[in-house]
Amino acid sequence: MLALAWMTGYLVQERRKHAETVRVQTAVQALTAEWLRIARELHDMVAHSIGIIAIQAGMGRRVIERSCRPVCATRCGPFRHAAEGAM
Repeated sequence: MLALAWMTGYLVQERRKHAETVRVQTAVQALTAEWLRIARELHDMVAHSIGIIAIQAGMGRRVIERSCRPVCATRCGPFRHAAEGAM
């Protein structure tokens, strides 16, 4: 009878340990998934912003070239190239 009581107590303790381990693993997986989601969103925002910079620099250069200021237009080139390179 004593052995049965001990075995029951031992099994209950093991189930609790296992349940705690599963709970911790689930929490870690949820946290990791959230970090990955935030990283993807941040990456998308930065890439979008750099794309806008590249487009604006390219259009700025064209506008300046058409307004007869080719010397000023050459100054827009590095911005466009840097933004395109970052993408």
